[in-house]
Amino acid sequence: MKRGSYSSEEERGSEEEKFGGRDERNEAVSAHVRGVKKVGGGGEEEEEEEEEEEEEEEEEEEEEEEEEEEEEEEEEEEEEEEEEEEEEEEEEEEEEEEEEEEEEEEEEEEEEEEEEEEEEEEEEEEEEEEEEEEEEEEEEEEEEEEEEEEEEEEEEEEEEEEEEEGGVWERKE
Repeated sequence: MKRGSYSSEEERGSEEEKFGGRDERNEAVSAHVRGVKKVGGGGEEEEEEEEEEEEEEEEEEEEEEEEEEEEEEEEEEEEEEEEEEEEEEEEEEEEEEEEEEEEEEEEEEEEEEEEEEEEEEEEEEEEEEEEEEEEEEEEEEEEEEEEEEEEEEEEEEEEEEEEEEGGVWERKE
């Protein structure tokens, strides 16, 4: 007979006394494997099962808490992303506003330049008109002087003619 097998009724009996029979021995082994000590009666087993259930519940609660924490973290990340997007949009809007303001300023400057050019042109036209008026006045003055000279010459000629006629009368007498 091989070593480790029951060689006699005494050995079998001692094993049965030790474990309380084959059925109880198997039950004790299975309970040991589960981590439950079978000391006597079913009260301790129930307590241990309750402890296991409590542990399982605690684990489940921990898992739920972890899941909630993960969800909260995800929500926070989403909120941060939304805030970043909003900030980017605000920056873009500000840039657009600045560009619009710059364009408006450029347009105003161009308008001012155009107004200045128009004013300069008007001033030049006024100066040209004044010069033309002065030239006309000078021409009128020259014409008046010429007329006066002609009148003087005519008067001189008349005087000379009168003098000549007076000299002829005197000779005749």
